[in-house]
Amino acid sequence: MTLFPVKLNEKFIVLSDISTGKPFTIFFDSKLPSFHKELFEAASKFWKEKGKEIGIQGGGRFSIIGNYALFHSKSNKYGRFEDDVVMDLARKHDFFQEKEFIFICKAGEEDPWKLIEK
Repeated sequence: MTLFPVKLNEKFIVLSDISTGKPFTIFFDSKLPSFHKELFEAASKFWKEKGKEIGIQGGGRFSIIGNYALFHSKSNKYGRFEDDVVMDLARKHDFFQEKEFIFICKAGEEDPWKLIEK
């Protein structure tokens, strides 16, 4: 089992295609200030250049603890994400591909450590 460095409380947002209303990816960038608004502005610019208008279907934080990729919390501005949607999108995201993560999603839970306590 590969253990990954601990990463706590990285903000993310769930992006949706305005034309279909369907979520298509999660977006995060540790180089940006830790605000969901800045993530949305950066994502909007990126996708606009590709000809796609986007919306948001919630946000939160993710943490990496050991082999766990934990999606938790919520965005004060954009609200809660849907657990099953984020679980599906996270598994497909390039950042998480080909790594042996155990994914856990619990919108609203502020303490990621509680998600892995047994």
